[in-house]
Amino acid sequence: MTVGRAVPTVEPVVTEVHVPPGMLGPDSVSFEVRCFVVAEAGSVVLVDTCTPGSSEAIGGALARVGAAWSDVTDIVLTHSHFDHSGGLVEAAKLASGATVWAGAADVPAIPTIGGRAVRSLAEGDRVGTLRVLHTPGHTPGHVSLLHEAASVLLIGDLVGSMDGGLSFGPSAFTADPALSLRSLRRVVDLRADRILFSHGDEVTDPGIAIRELTRTPGLASTEREAGLSSAWQVFSLVAGAGGETRSLNRRPELEEGLEPTLGFEPRTCCLRNSCSTAELCRRRPIIGAAP
Repeated sequence: MTVGRAVPTVEPVVTEVHVPPGMLGPDSVSFEVRCFVVAEAGSVVLVDTCTPGSSEAIGGALARVGAAWSDVTDIVLTHSHFDHSGGLVEAAKLASGATVWAGAADVPAIPTIGGRAVRSLAEGDRVGTLRVLHTPGHTPGHVSLLHEAASVLLIGDLVGSMDGGLSFGPSAFTADPALSLRSLRRVVDLRADRILFSHGDEVTDPGIAIRELTRTPGLASTEREAGLSSAWQVFSLVAGAGGETRSLNRRPELEEGLEPTLGFEPRTCCLRNSCSTAELCRRRPIIGAAP
């Protein structure tokens, strides 16, 4: 490994999910899912694992910071949702020496990997030089990560960006929206210079933008924003029913990967939230190269 920095390098891995027309509305929808490599002297931390089939793109990010899979010291899941944990099995196999972490309340929802348990995180813990912030609401065990020296905050799914603006996920896919909003207000008060979202690119003056968002009721209530935000958590259904995901860092080979994890097929009623979030079908998506 050639990493030797006092200030970390944060390298994003960007994947894109395509939802065909008729699944979340009359038009097709595309949205980003991001994970991050945080590399500095003494540690290489992978924050989230994106979707199944993302290991090549993550490997490319590691190479760009002068590291390899064997250098990964830790894998941290901001929360248990499939678009953040779906690539865990692949990542954990390749980073065989890494410790896998998640917020304590989300650990039971994350399977063990080849006998390796997922270790619990709590407020104030540290993974390398990243300070753990318990930011519940989106899920009970959602965590955010702060690099204090670099003033960088990895915010997970507390909020996301789209076309240069910010939006929330819909309440149907957030365990406790009011609690999530309180968590967001708390972490923005830390006044980090950079805030990195798991969905969407960085925005100018992120603290100001988030404070404005939290003062604007119903900002994410338009049909387009709600449809896109819904897709964040149901993309695994959509991909299994005809959508695709691809890495924006590479052109992956087509992989087969339909594997139901619950005893029924995804249907339109799931996308309309006719059942509870806990009962949503989850399938491994097809990872395909985009033309």
